[in-house]
Amino acid sequence: MAVPYWLDADGQRVPTHPCALCGRPAPVMRYPLGTLRQLGWTLGTATTVVSWCGHENGYIPRKVSAGWFSLVPAAPQANLSR
Repeated sequence: MAVPYWLDADGQRVPTHPCALCGRPAPVMRYPLGTLRQLGWTLGTATTVVSWCGHENGYIPRKVSAGWFSLVPAAPQANLSR
């Protein structure tokens, strides 16, 4: 099976990090701050997201530039799915 990859709005590959449970690659995506508000998340507060492999991984939304945030992988002990 081929390893998946993800593209940003410009068609460039996005960086990945290993899933905390199985080690498969998971994307490190960048989103507009409006998306953060729509989901009810706040910057710096841990949250979980289910990756393509089916596992919940812990993330912390962090501002990366004006108007954008990224989900930074949280330390395994901070993973809210455990």
